[in-house]
Amino acid sequence: MANHNGSAYLNAAITSVLAQSLTALELIIVDDGSTDDSAARIAAAADNDPRIKPIFCPQNIGVGAARNRALEAAKGRHIAIIDADDLIHPNRLEQLVTYSEAENAPIVADDLIHFSPDGAPPERLFSKSRFDAPAWVSLEDLLADHFKGGPNHLGYLKPLIRRESLGDLRYREDLPVGEDFDLLLRLAAKGHRMHVLPEAWYLYRRHAGSVSHRLRAGPAQAMARAMVDFRDETAPQNPVVTTRLNRRIARMTRSAQEAAILDALKAGRLWPALTGSIWHPSAAFAAANALTLASLGRLRRQPKGGHRSPLLLIAPGINMPTVPTSWDVQRLTAVGEMTSDARADLTAITADRNRPVLSYGKREAALAGFIAVAERL
Repeated sequence: MANHNGSAYLNAAITSVLAQSLTALELIIVDDGSTDDSAARIAAAADNDPRIKPIFCPQNIGVGAARNRALEAAKGRHIAIIDADDLIHPNRLEQLVTYSEAENAPIVADDLIHFSPDGAPPERLFSKSRFDAPAWVSLEDLLADHFKGGPNHLGYLKPLIRRESLGDLRYREDLPVGEDFDLLLRLAAKGHRMHVLPEAWYLYRRHAGSVSHRLRAGPAQAMARAMVDFRDETAPQNPVVTTRLNRRIARMTRSAQEAAILDALKAGRLWPALTGSIWHPSAAFAAANALTLASLGRLRRQPKGGHRSPLLLIAPGINMPTVPTSWDVQRLTAVGEMTSDARADLTAITADRNRPVLSYGKREAALAGFIAVAERL
């Protein structure tokens, strides 16, 4: 268990591990430079149960590095990961270990249940998949777009891994998210297939601090780089694997581009947003579509030289939304249908880089706004 400032949920996570029906276990908790009272909670828990082995990092080293510290200290025949804000069913480890031993399975994972403190109904990860018996998962399966008829969410699983199968493999320490999936890929490349059970014994807590919510540009770029490294250095020379990896790399690269544009827009940094839209117009589609007027309203700021009212670009055929009276509104036509004078006028009214420029409408039409504004570059 790696923990960084997770004291709000830490005691519950620890209790769920210590309550396992399989009692022959050690719980290695690596506190990753927390600044809350996590260290004190971990130390108190260790005083009450000798199965807890705490490791305290004086500074934050990241989830991958923290987990690697735990792996180096682990003595068990099997390795299992639990996040510090999650829970596991009391029978989970016994069920997974029993299955691993009976089926000689190097990696065993179960379905997981998303639950939220805000009262949203729990939801199983594989709710759209259709399987009621254990399923072998190969490297090709990990990279496929679908698993058992539903979306492929295998990268979210928290499997039990036989230590001898893990060998000297460790988590990449440059991945702030996606480190589990990267390790699974490298295990699969060594021929260690995973068994996925249809039962759900892992409870994944969704809350505002969860790191796996909307992917930001930096982590998405790191994940794309990791997949490129895996393709070039580790993946077997298999046309199916290569094709699927390339498709995933392209999607992750686009996600990074979308996130960069969206982050720039939300921060009111128009120049990077426009530049990104020019070089990656397809990414601008999704970024523009993801914005709402509520989020765009946060772009207003007070630049040097006085207040600048936001300019809202309305896509063709879109009804006029309700906006603050201080905003300026410009209805767009498709760039190819604009006269040179119209393009010049639009360039003139958007020339102030201190002024937030927002777009509203369908993806394709909203992109017309990006392109039109970017014509001045």
